[in-house]
Amino acid sequence: SGADATARAHMAAGEFVQAAQEYLRLAELYPKSATSHQLGAAEAYLAAQQPADAQTVLRSTQPARKQSLDAARKQLLLAEIALLEQHADAALELSAQMPDPIPEQLQVRRHALRAKAFDQTGAVPAAAAERVALLAAGPEPGLQADTIRALWSGLAEMDAGALQKLIASGNAGLAGWAELAQLAGQLRDRHDELEPAINEWVAAHPGHAAIPVITGEILTASRLIGGARDQVALLLPLNGQFARVAAAIRDGFLLRMLMRGISHPRVTVIDTTTENVVD
Repeated sequence: SGADATARAHMAAGEFVQAAQEYLRLAELYPKSATSHQLGAAEAYLAAQQPADAQTVLRSTQPARKQSLDAARKQLLLAEIALLEQHADAALELSAQMPDPIPEQLQVRRHALRAKAFDQTGAVPAAAAERVALLAAGPEPGLQADTIRALWSGLAEMDAGALQKLIASGNAGLAGWAELAQLAGQLRDRHDELEPAINEWVAAHPGHAAIPVITGEILTASRLIGGARDQVALLLPLNGQFARVAAAIRDGFLLRMLMRGISHPRVTVIDTTTENVVD
């Protein structure tokens, strides 16, 4: 409505507490639409990372009907608060109990919430399925890019057996992603086979969200691993605040090279905290 234009402007500017205060003012000013404004205030407090204030506002909201948009918004907000407070199981339960069908405008938020909750519980396949559904629901560009990255990271951690289960799951969207992950894993060291296999996958999945960024990264990584070279320099900050992470990357890289046997290039590890990187 036009009445909440100021509150929405505060939200767009990242001024979440001011938005919440404006929504609460509107709730007092317009009693007939008070519930909707109160829910707006709770959403603003949640965006401000103030779950206690959001919870306080929600206690006074009473949606008129159990199947209404307001009822679904309240249930989703309760789930989002639970997740912010690290109660992933409660967030999953609350989001599963939302009125059916889920209002279209809440589907993106619900899938995003459930994906993060499954991340917290370690349920990688379930998180992947939620992210596939999230992409299908059409999130904003920024959220879409983050979702693609998180989805691919999760699939890249899965072993061949788990990926095969996703391929056979009957979820076409999820199966397509799992097939790509399976190709990347099986043929990573065999670039001559990987490139035509990826091209074939791309042809079978026109317009897929993994094209061109993820497919391009798979082929680039394969070229780096499989390319014919005698020597590789591994540049890492082995001292300072990133030392532990750098050491883990170094150890993983060297282990990968050793696993390749006599065919691996000579690796020179250079500490970028003591040397000039460009030189």
